[in-house]
Amino acid sequence: MRITDSMRFNTMVNNLNHTQSDYNEISEAISTQKKVNRASDDPVAATRILDIRRGKAAIEQYKQNMDISRSWISATETTLSSAYDMLNTAMGIALGSAGADAATRENAAANIQDIIDSMRSLANTKWGDRYLFSGTREDVAPFTVAPSDATIDPPQAAGSNTFAGTVVSSGAYTGGTNKTYAVKITSDGLLGAATYKFSTDGGRTWNTNAPAPDLVTPANGVISLGDGVTLTFDDVSGTNPFGENDVFYVNATAAGYYQGNDENLSIPVNRGTNDEYSLTGAEVFTAAGAGGVDIFRTLHALKDALASDAIANTAGGSTPVTAATLLKDIDGYTGYSNTDYVHLEGTDTSGNVVSDDTLAITDTTTVGDLLGKIGSAFGNATASIASDGKLKVVDNTSGASLLAVTIGIRNMGGSSDSTLQFNEGQTFIIDQAKVLSDQVADLQKAQKQILVNQAECGTKTAHLDIVKNNVTAFNESLSSLLSETQDANITELAMKLSMKEIALKTSYSIAAKLNSTSILDFLR
Repeated sequence: MRITDSMRFNTMVNNLNHTQSDYNEISEAISTQKKVNRASDDPVAATRILDIRRGKAAIEQYKQNMDISRSWISATETTLSSAYDMLNTAMGIALGSAGADAATRENAAANIQDIIDSMRSLANTKWGDRYLFSGTREDVAPFTVAPSDATIDPPQAAGSNTFAGTVVSSGAYTGGTNKTYAVKITSDGLLGAATYKFSTDGGRTWNTNAPAPDLVTPANGVISLGDGVTLTFDDVSGTNPFGENDVFYVNATAAGYYQGNDENLSIPVNRGTNDEYSLTGAEVFTAAGAGGVDIFRTLHALKDALASDAIANTAGGSTPVTAATLLKDIDGYTGYSNTDYVHLEGTDTSGNVVSDDTLAITDTTTVGDLLGKIGSAFGNATASIASDGKLKVVDNTSGASLLAVTIGIRNMGGSSDSTLQFNEGQTFIIDQAKVLSDQVADLQKAQKQILVNQAECGTKTAHLDIVKNNVTAFNESLSSLLSETQDANITELAMKLSMKEIALKTSYSIAAKLNSTSILDFLR
């Protein structure tokens, strides 16, 4: 086979370009200290590097989330510590006011009002532009100055909804805690055809009517969500169908001071793992459903117990109490809630122990109802109200009386709002004999409640530390794997570069000789 000059020249150029390319690649690897600088260098390694980097970026976000959670928990702990100190102050006022005269008690009541105002400010503390204790309703101040009635807010539609009809909320909320209800459309269509599921915790969990969890929207558009909450949809005579994944929310608030909801804030701290980092106002200050005390009702009850005795036998400021007077209207009994009831205890005319909680206080319960309950609960006794509004209970049996009666006004959690006390044959003004012992007991429960929530903050912080340590350790493993995959061995590359440099110089030398070859070289 004849080797032409052109063939030799092309071979020399190809070898030179290949050697130069290898030399450039090694030089770039030494410069960047990376053995994979572009996907074409090693597609498998490049894919692995991208996966590792995404994992490390996610871990950095998780660590930032944990820092946010820790800051929130720290602010919560500081707030709870201040709340505990205020309860300590209230306890000191209560204990120091036992047996004090009316003027001293009035002054103490004013001090308790200051504590109530300061406690409400603490309960409405913000972290940045978000309220600490509102649950997931972060833009709503959690506590009001006065207790409010149960409410159902107007519904809200998600911004991505396609449904262009109308939806209204209605009903009378009967739940004991604040909730956010949600309805999610699971298949599109008109009323009577579209399907949905619903949630009572803002969409964290959904109803499970197994084996088919999805429900068909009623043709009349009325969807009952429970606890008296109803949403009514109108698709405008079939011209505005639902879209799949349309979501509608409605907030329902129970009677009381708390306006937030019972849903804790959560944030991703690892793949597939969300951690709750907040405490709700219901957990901390009202202990809804937990057998604790409503701190604001407790402080208001203490204030009332310390208030002047002068208002005790009237309703509306000047009218003497009669049998027809509504219990909720008696001066000195404030903070009425439809979950309050009368607690009777003591001994009946035969000396038997009495404990009765069957008289619920409603908007229509009268003093006459109380008189009748006393008469039926304590044996052969008669209860009456004098013209000046004074209450009297008479033991109708002969001999030494065994009758002893204590009347308490209590709420659903069992804590005392106010106490009325008297014995047979004595006439006392209603609510005049304010007894502080029940309020002191409730203050102690309130302090314990705060301490329990402080401990919960400590538990959350400890858990975050564990998760962060695990995430940090995993991040270090990813860093090692990333280094193994992409970092260059500089010593090895330096040797290769030296070899390629020699090869390159040799190629240049050969090329120079080829270029200088002429016909005279073949005539020699």
